[in-house]
Amino acid sequence: MPRRRLAILSQPFDGVLPPHQNSIGIWIHEAARRLAPRHDVTVYLQPTQELRTEAVRDGVRYRPLDLDVDRRLQRLLAPVTPADDPHRPPYARRRHWLPYALRAGLDARRRGVEVIHVLNFHQFAPLLKRAAPRARVVLHMRCEWLSQVDRAWAARSLAACDAVVGCSGHVTGLIRERFPEFAERCRTIPNAIDMAGFTPGPDPDPARPPRLLAVGRVSPEKGAHVLVEAMRAVADARPDARLDVVGSFGQLPWEFLAGLSDDPALQALAPFYAPDAPRYADGLQARVQELGLGEQVTFTGGKPYEEVMARMRDCDVLINPSLSESFGRTPVEAMACARPVVGAAVGGMLDTIVDGETGRLVPAADPAALAAAVLELLADPDRRRAMGRAGRARAEAEFSWESVLTRIEALGEEVIGRG
Repeated sequence: MPRRRLAILSQPFDGVLPPHQNSIGIWIHEAARRLAPRHDVTVYLQPTQELRTEAVRDGVRYRPLDLDVDRRLQRLLAPVTPADDPHRPPYARRRHWLPYALRAGLDARRRGVEVIHVLNFHQFAPLLKRAAPRARVVLHMRCEWLSQVDRAWAARSLAACDAVVGCSGHVTGLIRERFPEFAERCRTIPNAIDMAGFTPGPDPDPARPPRLLAVGRVSPEKGAHVLVEAMRAVADARPDARLDVVGSFGQLPWEFLAGLSDDPALQALAPFYAPDAPRYADGLQARVQELGLGEQVTFTGGKPYEEVMARMRDCDVLINPSLSESFGRTPVEAMACARPVVGAAVGGMLDTIVDGETGRLVPAADPAALAAAVLELLADPDRRRAMGRAGRARAEAEFSWESVLTRIEALGEEVIGRG
């Protein structure tokens, strides 16, 4: 395969470099450093305290783009930006983060970038095409925005894309259904897992208390409140069980997900966003105490990626109660660690978890069903081990970086070859 000049344009709020990474930032960092031995790779990202100027790390050129102009422009335009249509949110408008995308495009043209990979912000595509007309634009969707925002807006963006990648069959299917005229440009390429980092640990000591683990941002759509309610029933049957919830306390704004969706389970989250509602994390902590679960449930906050790996190897069951999941990264990471998973039957988790084989799928927003599935697995160590082995095999076959990068490179060659 020829050596290519590639660029990745992160969302302007992504944490890309360790130790301060979000899930998309992890994908960008891992993909870039693995592509760097074979290609010239530039990553555009927000400046951080550790990265103020351009730097090369692991062969990847990281180019921070100052956001001061973007933020001033947003404040200036806020009073004249309509906010009454949830399907035309401010962040999906072309002028939102316009200087950020334009600077990336101009720099890409100067460097002769051949393929620009864009994360989620579909409205960047037309700007990039104008700024770097010779570059191919590949849009990677890690969420359902394209199926939720104003169709005319999104169609203009897709017309400027040479390819659109969904991180799961769920996401790709939604895009193809809503935009049949662009269906041939759509591909499914799943997220990848570091199979060398997420590895099976020793079988848990049966004499120790069961260790349950949930990993993800503590935000209403991630369903931590459902998990807390489920833990009451788990603790009644297994008072020795312990749950760690690992993730930063960051409530996703209403207009980014729940406000866009027609899903009743997401619309039911409205009370968490009421003006007089307590901070979500504070309300969860209070509910834990009300239910008498202070000894069983611990919110650890965010942890470095290496510690998350260690915790997954050490847990008995990984739980993902999310009400919306475009892919479901943590279930696959747990599967790579040969640990069974209990997840809500939503979105991308239908693509990743094989019910009864690598874990259990339960109805979303159903604490009783969630608790029953967890207790079912805690009661059967042999089944947990069998599910763990099946999960590891599935992760190796479907979600390794080698497999995923081969597909990304092949797609790049395809769009370049179209002329």
